[in-house]
Formats: sequence, C-alpha cells, structure tokens
Amino acid sequence: MGSDGKVYKNETVWFCYLGGKSLEELKDYRDLGARADLALIYCNSAQAMRLIQATVYKTGESITTPLSGLAASCVAGVLRTFITRKPGLVVPGAGDRVYGATQDHELIFTMPKELMRDIVPALKKAGYEKGIRYPMPTNITEPMTIPDAWKILDSKLKQ
Repeated sequence: MGSDGKVYKNETVWFCYLGGKSLEELKDYRDLGARADLALIYCNSAQAMRLIQATVYKTGESITTPLSGLAASCVAGVLRTFITRKPGLVVPGAGDRVYGATQDHELIFTMPKELMRDIVPALKKAGYEKGIRYPMPTNITEPMTIPDAWKILDSKLKQ
C-alpha cells in the first residue's frame, strides 16, 4: 500500500507500504498470493518484529538474512525470496532510497506467496492473542506481569 493508500503490484511482486498502519490491514490482501509470487512489505522495525514472530510461529524456522548493502530489494528481497521460497528481512539499499523514496526508519520484510494467506492468522496466534500489539505500547501503567514462557526459560537458565 503506497503512501497514497494504494497497493502496488505486478504479476510477480506485491509491494506494500504499511507506514504507521496496523498489520491487521494485511488481511484485506491475503488473496494476492494467488496472483503474485512474493510480497515486499515496507515496514518499521516493530512491524518487522511482528511479521518475523508470525512467520516463525507458522513455519517453525527462524529467518536468516544475508546482508551486503548491495542491490538490497532486488537481490536480497526479490531474487532470494523467489528462489529459496523463504521469507527475509532487507535493509533498503541506495536504489530503494533514491528511486523509491524509502525512509531511514524503514525495513523490507519479504515473503513468498505460500505465506501470504497464513500471515494474518499467524499474527493473531503469535501475538494478538498473547497481548502483543502494534503499535507497541510505550507507557506501561499497570503492574507488568512476566509471561509464563519467560518464567520457564528463567528456571532452565538457573539449572
């Protein structure tokens, strides 16, 4: 979705600019996997974190991304995702910034069409249902509770 509110796509790649919008808005575009081979989602680091969490929840695999700073969205984004069919995270390169007006706070999350339909349900399971939201709260006014998973990890680390 561009800054003008439109989704830009061609027959192969779907480009989405989230800006400060909620990841829930991706649900309107789940059927794009039937038409596009992969998606490049321009997002901030908090949105990228949520997309990574949802992907790990869905696939059970962590995301690894080689970084070179060269041909970022072209090679690391489009080609790597298309060839490997694996999601990734891209630091925008010079071309993204000069020709695409990508801003300093933006990253690019890439995913193959196989994940497009499942990303919103995975966002719910991996976060919304556990109280993790976007935008992230920055002022915690009530007593903070430690998640059960952290307590289990803490006890294992103490052993």
